Amino acid sequence: MAAQPRGRLARALAVCLLIALAVAGGFYGPQIVASAAAPNGWLARAGRKFQRLRSFALFRSRGDRAVLRGIDGTPPRRHGAGAPAGN
Repeated sequence: MAAQPRGRLARALAVCLLIALAVAGGFYGPQIVASAAAPNGWLARAGRKFQRLRSFALFRSRGDRAVLRGIDGTPPRRHGAGAPAGN
């Protein structure tokens, strides 16, 4: 019998939370959407940061590759005509 009042209380709290979220969304929703859609908004900045991290992870530029060469102290391998024969 004690479960019934506890269930009513939980349901009432859930309804109050949903109402509070709806009211807060009505007040702050347009501001959040405007700041996210701005050319220099937080969403655009996060996208640019993600692109820089992705380019670094895929070693798109020469400087990124140089990071790997300096990790263990070995000189970079030579490719092409100047490479040793190996035999």
